[in-house]
Amino acid sequence: MINVKFSWIDMWKDGSLEPHCSILNINEDLNITHFLIDDEGLGIGHLQKWIKNGLEEIDKISKKEISEYDMWGQTLGALISLDKVTIYWGDEEYPDDYLEFDQFKIILSN
Repeated sequence: MINVKFSWIDMWKDGSLEPHCSILNINEDLNITHFLIDDEGLGIGHLQKWIKNGLEEIDKISKKEISEYDMWGQTLGALISLDKVTIYWGDEEYPDDYLEFDQFKIILSN
């Protein structure tokens, strides 16, 4: 069972909301937590559209209409296929993380 908490916090107490993600029972240093909040200051509306678009492409993969989709954020990306999902940093400084397709779909849907 994966328990994902996706929220907006006023980290600096200045009225400006910042995205925050935590996944219970999973090391928060994994790239997926950073991937889910990868807005680079573009805000809530940007993340909502980006995740909605990603879910539409994931649905196409589920239906085998496409074989893979590269869901690029601002600094991280997810190469999505039925075999696996690879979460990667654009600068290749950090190692990739891997998730099962169904796990990734559940996380993104919640």
